[in-house]
Amino acid sequence: MGSVQSAAYTDIGKDVVKIGDDQAALTAKSRVNQLLRKPLTADAAVQVALLNNRGLQAAFNELGIAEAQMVAASLPPNPSIGISKLSGRFELEIERQIVGSLLALATLPARAEIARDQFGAAQLRTAEAVLRLAADTRRQYYRAAAANTQVVSIRRRKRLPMQLPSCSSGSAKAAASTSSTRPANSRLRPN
Repeated sequence: MGSVQSAAYTDIGKDVVKIGDDQAALTAKSRVNQLLRKPLTADAAVQVALLNNRGLQAAFNELGIAEAQMVAASLPPNPSIGISKLSGRFELEIERQIVGSLLALATLPARAEIARDQFGAAQLRTAEAVLRLAADTRRQYYRAAAANTQVVSIRRRKRLPMQLPSCSSGSAKAAASTSSTRPANSRLRPN
């Protein structure tokens, strides 16, 4: 998790936290509420998304699972202990044995290396999820801001009286009828 946090901080300058208990959830929620009390900026929207996204928390959990699998793969196998009792006609034989898998011991270095590679891949996937969420949030913020600006501009245009250039009354009427019959969405496109 540390490498993902450092990548997020160095690349986008934002904090990323894994919410693993109630205290961390309360801290993240209070931080989100604090950010939402102020006017929303692109940076604040990104920080809110990083603190409040459940999909990102799921990616952090998958990273934790990959780390646990890496640790488990790097440990030698547990030996098994067995006791058996064999009895013949007049003999009683007790056999004790400690058995460990030789194959598991022989493949331990290779399994540990594979698990490290898989953990590294999980770290990269999680860092990608963080960066993708930040980029998507920033893009959506700017799209919403642009749409809001367009709405304000259209409302202002509707309030202003339509001013036509002075010309003969017939051509003015034709220009007015042409502009009023255009579809509404054609007014939104830049010329």
